[in-house]
Amino acid sequence: MLYVTQRTNRHIVKSLDSSSVPAIYSSHFGEFGVPGNDTTHLAFPWGVAIDPTSHDVFVCDTKNQKIVRLDSSLNFISSYSTTFTIGTPYSILFDSTNNCLYVTGVWGNLWVRIEKLSLTLTSEIISPNLHPMKDMYFRPTGICRGFDPGTFLISGANLNLFETTETTNFSQFIDRSIHGEVSTWPKVHNTVTYNSIIKHTDGNVYVNNGKKILRFNSSFVNIGDSDVIAKSIIGLRQGKSGSILTYAIDTQTVKRYDNNLNFIEDVYIDTDDTVQNDAYEIMDFAEI
Repeated sequence: MLYVTQRTNRHIVKSLDSSSVPAIYSSHFGEFGVPGNDTTHLAFPWGVAIDPTSHDVFVCDTKNQKIVRLDSSLNFISSYSTTFTIGTPYSILFDSTNNCLYVTGVWGNLWVRIEKLSLTLTSEIISPNLHPMKDMYFRPTGICRGFDPGTFLISGANLNLFETTETTNFSQFIDRSIHGEVSTWPKVHNTVTYNSIIKHTDGNVYVNNGKKILRFNSSFVNIGDSDVIAKSIIGLRQGKSGSILTYAIDTQTVKRYDNNLNFIEDVYIDTDDTVQNDAYEIMDFAEI
C-alpha cells in the first residue's frame, strides 16, 4: 500500500494499492480542496511515515502545526501540536532503532528543529535551534539515520546536507557535501536541492537532488547515481523489497528503482486528465 500526501488545494492523505498499475485508489483522510483544523481535516499536509507493525500512518499537518496519527484505513486516532516545540513540521521519520518518530520543522519561521516523539505522540526530546533558514522557501523536507550510531542526516528544499548527533537533545549541525557526482559532474558537487533522503537497508544513503537520485557511502563519496529522471522530482522513500521510490512531477508518476538505481516500473500513473491534475499535488509518500 502506498500512502501519499496532497498539499496545495487538496489537503488530504490517501492510500493507493501499489500492486496494480495504475495504483488503485482506496481511501483518504481530509477533504479535497477544503483545509481545516479538526479531526476530519488537514491543511497543507507534507511528510508521511508508517509504523510497519501497526500500519498506523503519521502525517505532518504543516499549516495546523501538528502531527496527525491515523490507522491503516486512514481513520483518525489522535494528534499532537508542534506549535510550541518545533513549529511547522515538514518531514517525519519512523525510526526502527528506537521504535519512535523523529520530526523536522521550522521554528519561528527561521530555525530548523528536530523533535523525538513516541508512537503515541508523546514528546521525548526537542532540539535547540540548529540551523537558520534564509527565507520561506528553505525547508527541512528530509531526515534519516546517519552512518554512525546516534547521528541523523537532514536535507531539504534549498537546504544543504547536514549531520547532527543526538545527545541529551541534539548537537549543532555539521555541513556535509557529497563528493564525485560521476554521471553529470566529474568533480566535487555541492547542491542545495536535496529534497529527500533515506538510509537504505543496504547501508548506503540515497538522496534526491531535484533531477536524479544519488547514492553515497559513509565517506560522503558518490558511489553511483541514476540517470536524470525528470526535470523535477520530489520525495524519496525505500519501498517494498528494498526498492526506491521517487515522484516525477512533469510526468506525474511515482517511479520505482532498485538499489543499484535501475528503473523498475511506474507505480502510480494516471491517464485521465482530471486525475492527473489531482496527482500533480503529491508532496510526500510512504509504502508498506
